[in-house]
Amino acid sequence: MKPIKILLIVLGFVVFSIALIILITRAIVSPPASWWWTLGLFFFYILIGIIVALVFLIKKVLKQKPEELKIDLNGAEAYAKNKLLYDDDNPDNFIRVDRILKRVGEPGASVTDRTPILWLIGKGSETNQKIDILINLKNTKEEILFLYDKREEFIKEVIRTFAENPAEVVETQIIPGLDDFGRPQNKIIQRKMSSSQKKEEDKTEEGKVANAF
Repeated sequence: MKPIKILLIVLGFVVFSIALIILITRAIVSPPASWWWTLGLFFFYILIGIIVALVFLIKKVLKQKPEELKIDLNGAEAYAKNKLLYDDDNPDNFIRVDRILKRVGEPGASVTDRTPILWLIGKGSETNQKIDILINLKNTKEEILFLYDKREEFIKEVIRTFAENPAEVVETQIIPGLDDFGRPQNKIIQRKMSSSQKKEEDKTEEGKVANAF
């Protein structure tokens, strides 16, 4: 409901209440009631109105759904096809075979917090080359990636890192060593970390290398 309509309803309620109170206490009741009764009833109705308004607002806030990103799949696809068609290095006419919408993010994140990635699967009509197009639908005009002749596992990994808040990654570290009998034995250590933790560690390592020089 628009604010102007709410304001008109409130003003109408107030005017109606005042008129009804004055009519009852000053005209219908004989002899006319004291002005204290008039003011008392007036404030009573105002209090009831405030309580009703608060209940209405609380219910509206509780029912309010989080604002969802408006996604235009057809528009994003058309923009990407046009960009590929007029690409300076490798122009081609994209023929779509399949289209997948993926929402990528950290485990437990809500749908609106996950990054919507549009995955276009197809090929070029001129070169017959396999082409996969990845589009970040939160920034359709800027974040478009064209992948040529890539395996599905590689594309899925790119999709994971292409998101704003990628899911946790598994880091594997192999430490060479010897077993109890002196034979070579590698120790494998795996640990999970979020994308933000991984980026922080990478920055720390880069800083150490830079300071070393």
